Amino acid sequence: MIDSLIKFGENDLSKTIIIPLLEKIYNCRVDFTGGAPEKGRDIIVYRKDAFGHNDFLGIQVKKIKATPNSTIKSFQQLLNQISQMKDEGVIDLATSERVKFRQLVFITPYPINDRTYDSHSGALRRVIDEGVTIIDGKELKELIEKFAPELMPQIKGEQSFLIDKTLPKLTNKSLMKALGFQKNRDLCDIFCDAGFVAGNNKFNFFSNRYKANLNHREITRKNIYLIPLIKDCKTLFEVLEEHFIPEDLLKKAKEKYDNCAELSKQKNDLRRKSEDLIRELKDRVSISKFKNDYPEPIVGIDADAFFKDGFTKKKEGNVEFIVESVYLKSIYEKRLGIISDLKEVDRNYNDSISHRFTVNTENICIKLNLKIEALQLSLNKADKELKVFLLQTKKIQNVIAIIESYSQQFFCDNTKAEISNAIPNSTINDIFDTNLNTVVLGSAGSGKTTNLQIYTQNLYKNNEDKLIIYMTLNELSKLAFSEGEKCILSGIILYLNGLGITTYSIAKLKEQFRTQKTTLILDSIDEAIVGYGWIIEEINIFAERYKKCQIITSSRYTVHDLASLNFVSVSLLPFNHAQKREFYNKWFIDAPIKADDLIKHLAKYPKLDSVVTNPLSATIMATLQESNMPLPKTESSLYKKRFELLSGLFDKFKGVSRSGEQPENILKCARYLAYEMHKRNVRSLPKEEMISIIRGEFGEEYNAKNIIMELITPAEILLVEINGEYSYGHLRFQEYLASEQLVDMRSENLSAILVKEWWNDVFLLYSQHAYRIEWLIDDVTNKLYMTEVSTLMYSMIEFRPEHEWANLKRKVQLAIGIENEDKYLPDGYSEFDNSDDHYVN
Repeated sequence: MIDSLIKFGENDLSKTIIIPLLEKIYNCRVDFTGGAPEKGRDIIVYRKDAFGHNDFLGIQVKKIKATPNSTIKSFQQLLNQISQMKDEGVIDLATSERVKFRQLVFITPYPINDRTYDSHSGALRRVIDEGVTIIDGKELKELIEKFAPELMPQIKGEQSFLIDKTLPKLTNKSLMKALGFQKNRDLCDIFCDAGFVAGNNKFNFFSNRYKANLNHREITRKNIYLIPLIKDCKTLFEVLEEHFIPEDLLKKAKEKYDNCAELSKQKNDLRRKSEDLIRELKDRVSISKFKNDYPEPIVGIDADAFFKDGFTKKKEGNVEFIVESVYLKSIYEKRLGIISDLKEVDRNYNDSISHRFTVNTENICIKLNLKIEALQLSLNKADKELKVFLLQTKKIQNVIAIIESYSQQFFCDNTKAEISNAIPNSTINDIFDTNLNTVVLGSAGSGKTTNLQIYTQNLYKNNEDKLIIYMTLNELSKLAFSEGEKCILSGIILYLNGLGITTYSIAKLKEQFRTQKTTLILDSIDEAIVGYGWIIEEINIFAERYKKCQIITSSRYTVHDLASLNFVSVSLLPFNHAQKREFYNKWFIDAPIKADDLIKHLAKYPKLDSVVTNPLSATIMATLQESNMPLPKTESSLYKKRFELLSGLFDKFKGVSRSGEQPENILKCARYLAYEMHKRNVRSLPKEEMISIIRGEFGEEYNAKNIIMELITPAEILLVEINGEYSYGHLRFQEYLASEQLVDMRSENLSAILVKEWWNDVFLLYSQHAYRIEWLIDDVTNKLYMTEVSTLMYSMIEFRPEHEWANLKRKVQLAIGIENEDKYLPDGYSEFDNSDDHYVN
């Protein structure tokens, strides 16, 4: 900051920085008087002492660099002006009398070191001898930080200030602490560059080819699904230049769709009229001669009985009864007419609600496979035309996402040898440098955040004039929705305000994004979308509106709505054997035999080797090896060993005690807390709320406060975040602990969480360590939502012992078959009409 202060001119420094600082310090009038050098001062502080006496300060601001060798000549102007200040004094504004300054101050933005004070016998000594207080650059910096930190963005420049505030977040220290690794080593030094492929590797489309299912050439769609179908057809034609459904058929379907909307309006109008007549009938009966016979309101079949024979005898010979019954019957018959009209509208409505199409699947497949092959052929020159290659990849990926959603009409033939779509001679940073909006995809712990953080640091080093903002997408979503409205711009302003940058208004930020190159780096869609399901749509809208602003984000593959994010994508690949070897050689650079033993252990347990394929899992293995902990044999036991190490359970086996609580109790509470946090869709909570959760579940069984404090230290299972809340350090750890808690949750209704993508990895981890999962499949089957969670069920089965596969898969397939007997919505339902069809027949 001192260098930034030195760059100011003397007058600008006085007006922009020093005067606002002095106003904060003294809370009194401060005037700039520079430009009148004959008066000998630049700034006057009109303060009073504790007794109410004038205690004015005269201040000289000079960019004089004081050194041990400074000459009188270099200080001459300052000495002259100090002499003038002493002689001239200042006019007291209250009395118009001239008074002497009680204190003289010299301020320079240059630092003055102790050696200069000690050894100076010339100019600087003269200033001190005059009784002048000296404030150098170091002291000025401290005063600003203490009294007026809001000035710092003006001093350093907003981008430089933003960088200083953001850089502390771009660190892996908390993760290393969460891994139980206490040595002073940067994770980036031991991470190996993972491979990557263009596109969403979940589809693996470079090795796939698509075929038409000739047994399903037709599709039926209700009105509620027609608009998405039309959108799909448009995308397929734009990319493949081939119609999925003939245009004329889609046009007719759209006309029926619009007709349905009008019929739905008519139905609602008729229902309202019918309800008005029922109310009139009820009100009239309640004050008529029949009120004693019908004290309760009459509706439905009771009204029919009432008018057929309910008052026949009463009206004979009684004029009042006859008159009343005639009026009542007129209301009833009017309503019968409306019901008849409603039935006719219903018949027309039901004729228009469903659409059947013959689809052009064969030509779609031919065109798609040709596009994939052409993209393969362009791989070798992709690094030279990277932007074009990525955009074409995005288009094909969008088509494949559509094809995958029509599972009855298409199937994937992946018999061809897998071909890597890694781009030769390009890095992931090269992809970011294309200025395209990009989403980085990967599994838990694959290094998505690390890649985004390292790129942010590189941008900070090379683009100080460009606005670069790094934050988590969850943080942005929370701020964007803080006032109950979805506004990304407002969220960004609140974020900048929180850092101390208060100069941005909505108008200024809009102009920035509209006209200036800007980069937003927003980590973790998968965490944000849990609490803010609208965020992907809002990002798309924002990106379309501000095309000069590049957005880089990240996500796990489990987010279903990723296909709707109109960004290019890049997928991080698992470590291969050579990368694992490199990783452990770097880690155990001083003990290579430990690296060799780790590699041999992985070779001995292939299932463990198949999951230790990313920086997170590889690091856990290394920390266990370094701690001389018995090495695990599965991914689930990998995390289990880690928490045993941190909880003190391993210490207990060795006869060492670091904790006042039993490790078993610490882990029990950690599991329950993780499960409750996952249910609340959060990664962090205040310490007091965590204590409340433990106390609420376990009562007096445990001392909740002690347990939480032990989880924080010495266990360091809970780690403090920048916002002061506590988390498990990495989402994967929270997921694992929640999966262990599932063992005790069989009696709980799990349907509410099974259908949520946020819980997918929890159940996958559960499948690895559970004794049985058949009970869960049976529960889903009985509650009839297997189709909705079938992908998750099949993935869970893959983690079970092979002898269970056939039986579990058969159960899933049978459940899906039962649910799909009536695949579509019941007739009469549409997006235009969600009301009940309860009217009198």
